[in-house]
Amino acid sequence: MLCFLEALSSGAKKDYTLKFGLIPKNATSRDDVIWIDSGEAGAIVHPLHAWEEVTEKYQDGQLASSQTTIKLWTPFCKDLKLDLEKSNTFHMMEYTIDVNTKTVSQEVIDDTINSEFATMPPKMPISPSSGGASSNILPFGTSHEANTNGSITKEHSTLSVHDRYGFTAIFGDNGHFTGYAKWDMVKRSLHSTVYYDNGDIGGEPMAVRTKKEDTDEDALYVGSYVYDEEENQSYFVLYDGETNEQVCRLKMPSRVPYGFHGTFISGEDFKDHFQYHDKQFDHRVDQKCPLQWVRFFFKDLILGHPPSTFS
Repeated sequence: MLCFLEALSSGAKKDYTLKFGLIPKNATSRDDVIWIDSGEAGAIVHPLHAWEEVTEKYQDGQLASSQTTIKLWTPFCKDLKLDLEKSNTFHMMEYTIDVNTKTVSQEVIDDTINSEFATMPPKMPISPSSGGASSNILPFGTSHEANTNGSITKEHSTLSVHDRYGFTAIFGDNGHFTGYAKWDMVKRSLHSTVYYDNGDIGGEPMAVRTKKEDTDEDALYVGSYVYDEEENQSYFVLYDGETNEQVCRLKMPSRVPYGFHGTFISGEDFKDHFQYHDKQFDHRVDQKCPLQWVRFFFKDLILGHPPSTFS
């Protein structure tokens, strides 16, 4: 049973506790939602990743018992305050949700850094020649089987090897993003941290997955816009997602707001988007419409197309 997760944040109200809602894939109404109370006050804003772990025990070839747990990795704040002048403290937490007993346990993965705004690398596209299954992603994660005195224990996990690493933005003392953290969900630990050069202020890290040249191997990169306050200059920095080495630092022609909830799409996807909408767009808006200026900025300025409606 694969479930989606929803957490109700209690913020600073100690009389309320964090609850998790499990929605089965075959749910047909809200009555099918399974609510599990953690018994602890706190807040979850941007979860990193979740997966299933199933343990099955067989005796004499027959299924004797089955236990399903859901692992959830997420930054957790004990006492969230919605005050823009102050920075909240988030630590990476692993929640274990037992579907059978409807109980929740938690373990702090790391409490040395304050990080939030979690992001996972995008999935690799499914190859048409694979019959609907990607050869680069393990659709059923990993499995393990042990045989003891005629009793067989099978363990399955939906955590793919390509979902091993996730990233979060690191908060500095003043509440700005000063770098990013890389998390290892296989070894259950903080893998490494990267801090931006020269005291730059950054944004939410964006993970990009692509193919290495002339191979079928994946290449992982992490990028972010950063801002140098002394220079009053914006840059785009790109890091190797495996080694954390900086690949490039590109000077932007104008100020680019660093922020959060960014994503990455390829140049081809970008062009296809505008090609699809161009014919319907031009007759719906005029030059004074703000949407037209947004179109101009993205298509004409970034993609390099000469402006056709602006003088």
